[in-house]
Amino acid sequence: MAGQQPLRRRTKLRLTRGKIIGLVAGVLAVVLAGGAYLFGVSSAAKAGSGHGPSPEEKPAPGAPGPMYVLKDQVVNLADPTGRRYLKIGLSIEFSTGAAEFKKAGPEERKAKQAEFDKSLEPMVPLINDAIIGILAARSPSEISTPEGKQRLKNDIKDALNRILGGDQVANVYFTQFVMQ
Repeated sequence: MAGQQPLRRRTKLRLTRGKIIGLVAGVLAVVLAGGAYLFGVSSAAKAGSGHGPSPEEKPAPGAPGPMYVLKDQVVNLADPTGRRYLKIGLSIEFSTGAAEFKKAGPEERKAKQAEFDKSLEPMVPLINDAIIGILAARSPSEISTPEGKQRLKNDIKDALNRILGGDQVANVYFTQFVMQ
């Protein structure tokens, strides 16, 4: 052992996957905290300036008009085997009263939505019947593509506008779309 050299330890920094993830998470946390601080400072400065309409007077950007959520439905699709089904959930956005709805504060919006739901209630059987008729006439291949889904939304919107009269329906949203 006298002729052997002592073992030298290498002190290289070894980055493992865990250390890299921790480092990235730490940097991300610092960036997010800085952004939150800057956003808070700029928001406080804007709020105190007294210029422009208050948030309750101005419509929320991208806020939808009154919405009616239909119960999920299971429909047989137009399939020769008769074994293809679609489980679908829909929300319908209305343009009727949308401007006032968007301007309303949260509590007033809730009250307006309840009033709107109540006024639409007598039409729900007609709406459901039209939607089931449209869905049952579609084959799985017609509605399996993004373009097919968009056509389906447009057809539902057009049918509901015919039933309700005018252009009351602004948009149709799928909240669930499961084909089997």
